[in-house]
Amino acid sequence: MQNQTSPLVNRPLDEPFAQLSQGNSFYPPAQNMITGHDFLHHVTALARTLPAAEHVINLVDNRYLFTVAFCAAIVKKQVNLLPQNRSTTTITDLAAQYNDSWVLHDNQLPETVLNKLHANSAIKLFNIEGIDVGVSSYSTGSNSLPSMPFIALDQLAAIAFTSGSTGTPKPNLKYWRTLVDSTLINAQYMLKNTPKLCYGLATVPAQHMWGLETSVLLPLQSSICLCDARPLFPMDIADQLSQLPTPRVLITTPVHLRTMLLSQLSFAITHNILCATAPLTQSLAQQTEQGFNGELTEIYGCSEVGSMAFRATATEQTWTIFKGISITPQAQGASADAKHLPSPVVLSDNLEFSSSKHFTILGRDSDTLEIAGKRGSLMEMNKILLELDDLADGQVVIPNDGALISRPVVLAVPVKSDDTQVLKNTISHAFAQKLDPVFVPRRYYFVEALPREENGKIKQQSLQQLLQKLSATT
Repeated sequence: MQNQTSPLVNRPLDEPFAQLSQGNSFYPPAQNMITGHDFLHHVTALARTLPAAEHVINLVDNRYLFTVAFCAAIVKKQVNLLPQNRSTTTITDLAAQYNDSWVLHDNQLPETVLNKLHANSAIKLFNIEGIDVGVSSYSTGSNSLPSMPFIALDQLAAIAFTSGSTGTPKPNLKYWRTLVDSTLINAQYMLKNTPKLCYGLATVPAQHMWGLETSVLLPLQSSICLCDARPLFPMDIADQLSQLPTPRVLITTPVHLRTMLLSQLSFAITHNILCATAPLTQSLAQQTEQGFNGELTEIYGCSEVGSMAFRATATEQTWTIFKGISITPQAQGASADAKHLPSPVVLSDNLEFSSSKHFTILGRDSDTLEIAGKRGSLMEMNKILLELDDLADGQVVIPNDGALISRPVVLAVPVKSDDTQVLKNTISHAFAQKLDPVFVPRRYYFVEALPREENGKIKQQSLQQLLQKLSATT
């Protein structure tokens, strides 16, 4: 009979499971390395204290505490709700939609959110500091070892939400079977050239599917020790990497990589760099491998499926599909399927297949431009834009202004803001060399930053709002 359960942790428990960054108060200062045994004690202790409910809105920011909370909820047979952001509207709407729920956080919520939640009688607030009771009652010198929880494969463990970059965020049900089996597949490709035990640092939030897969689920199923920090600024990333033992793994996004390289800081040798959430240019991939003296692997995936394919972007344009995942072309677009998925998923991207296991990305239907009877691609335009060294960030946008013909507009974040006219000429020249003249943008706006989410993505609504604001001031 097929086993219907799987252990919560499927790796040697005497290995380092998590390295705590400086400044944590919930564990003795001298103890900054957590073993698998420690982790299970913390999960068990927290699970005993959780209030009865069906859902947990997991907003914990510290990555180790998030992982403890995530697993404690699963052990308690509660479903983790993983919102795409921490805005007041998002959290209160989620609480209203899943009314038998409560919030778990570590004091990282804006006051406006906390005030709303306190006023909502349907929500019970629970601060992660409650784990202090469990930690203080457990001595690392204890002879007793925690028992391993076994989780039913058909148990609903989490509901992840799409980023909402092109519309309303959609819920995606993640059963324990899906999380376990997909993680075992991911480990084969994400850690394929990494020694047995490695140390991972992630710049992405654990609530986002890319962060969840790599910085939470991989440590549960393979020998990667997670770092509890989530540094955002280049200096902080460099500092955290230097504190990790070797071999190191960096889990990040294109926008973070670009910011790191533009900082011209020195980064500790990083064995593997895993990158996802947006297309990565080949030039940035090559610069990354030189800057970190490591191997970069770009991952293709989506919230509905998870990770599906990879490429060595520094030398390859074609994606290779993971073993155990099937992606097949349809009349329009493509669909993905796997034994661990509840049902096939229609993908948003248009793919061009060179074989049953290899493809290139052509973009999305929403990326297609039609001007003067000609077809162009926003994805291709953004690729050209982001290959320019003088840009810290940038995006090509089609205004939602109701015009009969809406021409693309450039929103650019310059590395230096002293001569935007020269930069405008540089961008225009790059487009003119590679695009039909009808697609070359005529309007350029230079801004200090783009409205990116924590996961590095940008909502179309946010771009349109920024564009309207800029247009009104010129």
